[in-house]
Amino acid sequence: MYTGPFQSPKDNNTQTRANTGQFLYPPGSYSGNFQYPPNEYLATPIPPPPPRLKRPAWFFLLAGLFVLVLISAVGLLGYYLGTSSSKSSTPTRSSAAFSTSTSAPISMPTLDAKTMIHASDFSKFIEAFATAMANKDYATIQSVTDTQNFQSIVLYAGGGFGTWNEMYSQLTTGNISFIVHYPPLTAMQEGYDCVGYGNAGVPSLNVNINASEIQYIVGTASEPNNPGTMQTQPDSMVFAFEVPQGPGTFWLWRAVFFNNVAQCNA
Repeated sequence: MYTGPFQSPKDNNTQTRANTGQFLYPPGSYSGNFQYPPNEYLATPIPPPPPRLKRPAWFFLLAGLFVLVLISAVGLLGYYLGTSSSKSSTPTRSSAAFSTSTSAPISMPTLDAKTMIHASDFSKFIEAFATAMANKDYATIQSVTDTQNFQSIVLYAGGGFGTWNEMYSQLTTGNISFIVHYPPLTAMQEGYDCVGYGNAGVPSLNVNINASEIQYIVGTASEPNNPGTMQTQPDSMVFAFEVPQGPGTFWLWRAVFFNNVAQCNA
């Protein structure tokens, strides 16, 4: 048995101290804590961030144009909504123009008929009268009607006339309705002067009117139960309005004439 001092093999990289059995590490390689060689067991290093994408100049130009278009669109939309709102909340006055007598007139004035219908100015009166008639406000119409002397004449029908009570009944039951031509069209303009409309009424038809002023305005009648007749043709009727003699008077509806034909060519 070998009884000599212990010694590590020659191929061992460490040095030993004779007869002690202790390993010796190279100076400075051991400090009480075990150390791995540098970087050998470190975690995988974090890769550097990707390079920043550089956008071309045209991209920013397009983006700017898009923003400008969007702002303009929002502004136009706001303006349109504001304009629409103001238009819907603001009352307007409108009227229909009528070029020929072959189409039925449409009366669309919007003033306060109940107030203006007693105006001494005929232009204001007729607008209010047309409004009340279009709205079928027959109570207001009756307030400006010469109910005691009112006459309803059907031309070329053998004479005779209807009273206000008969006319009011026909109006309120819906058997007849009227549209006053507005802006006003006179009987003379329509070629109805052959009937004899004058400053004293129409004496040949026993319509005698004693008034300080008289106006004859064209209109159209509608009869749901008797459509397509001569007296329902567009602009074939004439309203007669008067300002009676005496102080404090105003315009009144005095008579109505049906079946008017230009130059009386019936």
